[in-house]
Formats: sequence, C-alpha cells, structure tokens
Amino acid sequence: MSARRPIIAFQGERGAFSQQATRQLCGPTAEVLPCARFEDIFRCVKDGRAAGAVVPIENTLAGSVHENYDHLVNFELPIVAETSVRIVHNLIAPKGVKFSQIKRAFSHPVALNQCLDFFARNPQIERIPFYDTAGSVKMVTEEGLTDAAGIASAVAAEIYGAHILRRSIESDRQNFTRFFLLRTPDYACRHPLRAAPTRSGRLRWYSAPAMSPALCSAPSAPSLCAIST
Repeated sequence: MSARRPIIAFQGERGAFSQQATRQLCGPTAEVLPCARFEDIFRCVKDGRAAGAVVPIENTLAGSVHENYDHLVNFELPIVAETSVRIVHNLIAPKGVKFSQIKRAFSHPVALNQCLDFFARNPQIERIPFYDTAGSVKMVTEEGLTDAAGIASAVAAEIYGAHILRRSIESDRQNFTRFFLLRTPDYACRHPLRAAPTRSGRLRWYSAPAMSPALCSAPSAPSLCAIST
C-alpha cells in the first residue's frame, strides 16, 4: 500500500492561486487543505493537521504580504522552497453561459482592480467584490447563475467544472506572486532538498546543509531579504 500523500495547507478556496503554487511546489496530485485565514495555515502545520503550507509572501504589483512575514517569525516554520506564479485572471462562468449574457463579475477586490482595462472595454459588466477569487467561481457555478461570472485562475475553472469565457484579462502581464513552501523544523532537518525544474514558474529549493542550523528555526523577517535574491 502506498504511503498517504502529505497534506499541504493554503489560504483560500480550492482553485486559488495558492493551489496553483502548491502544484508547482508539490506536484499536481498534492493533497490540499484550504483555510480561511493566513494564520490558520500556519496553525495547521504547527498542530500537525498539515505537513506543510504554501504562503504568498509578495506580489509585484501589490507588494509584500506583511502579515505572513509576522507569521513566519511567530510560528517558526522553516522555508524549504519557493516558486513564483504569474497571476493570470480569467473570466469564468458556468458551462453553457455565453459572454454576451454576463452582466456581473465577482472576484476579490484586488483581482477586480487588476482587470480595469477589461472593464473599461466592457462597461456593461458590473464589478462586484467577493471574498475570494476561486470562491467567486465556486459561487456562480453552484448557484447556476446565467448572468454572472467569476474572475480567477484556470485551476478554479477546472476544479468547479466551469467555462473560461475570456482568458488573461489582467491589465498588467508582469503580475507575479512569490510563494514559500513551509515545513516543520523536524521535516526540514530530515529531508534536505535539491533544486527541481518547473515549466510553469520559477522554483527554488533550500537544503538543510545550506541553511543549517538556521533552517531548524524560522528565519527572521530581515533575514528573508537575503533569501529573496
């Protein structure tokens, strides 16, 4: 019998960009644990409900995710790898719905603001803030809305069986988010990692010898500046 796959926690609904980062870091079949808040994913690793966590640390447009810098220090979970995801926003609706039917677009406020050129070209579509990008696709699909769409990743369309009406509607194609893969100190010390190639995003592995003994405790926020080179 094969060993159970480790559970990786991330913030957001299934289909979030964090899940795309999880696939890049841990493979497409990684078992995931979606959480409502950033703090929750750190707690899941700390108390053993998850073997690791994928957390966004900075975005080229929105800047640093300062809350997660604080959590890195407070929870003392080592960083074992990182990757970057290009944020590609897609207009996603239930299957069978046509673009001409769309009157409302739901998504996280940050995502909506990153698609202003699209809305300028399509003034008939109202922007409606929602709590989560992937959550917006989940909602319009589950409710079977025929006049609404969500704005989210292609992974969200795949997971919820929805249809991408318009691809890559973000205004700035240089929109990347950097993610860290966190593990327990014990795991990081027992499993030194080596670099692995990825076709979908930049990927860097950290090994225990390269950071020992610091890897066995979380790096401080200032030390992350050295990691980010």
